[in-house]
Amino acid sequence: MARKASWAAAGLLAILLSVVALGGYLGWHYTQVIAQQKVEADLLRMYNRADLRLCGKELCARVDRSDKRYGDYFPVKRR
Repeated sequence: MARKASWAAAGLLAILLSVVALGGYLGWHYTQVIAQQKVEADLLRMYNRADLRLCGKELCARVDRSDKRYGDYFPVKRR
């Protein structure tokens, strides 16, 4: 009877450790996902505040300069 109880206790301990380990991993993983989503949300917020349009096949941004090739818009430099 004592042997069954010790096996049951060992099994329960293994399950509890597995649940704690999985919970720790998921907490870490979703913290990383949330951090990445915040960066992407900030980028989209800045993009939405920018004054952009298409100039032919180029993406142009409105900037404070005196060159008037596209009016107040300039082509965005590609990566």
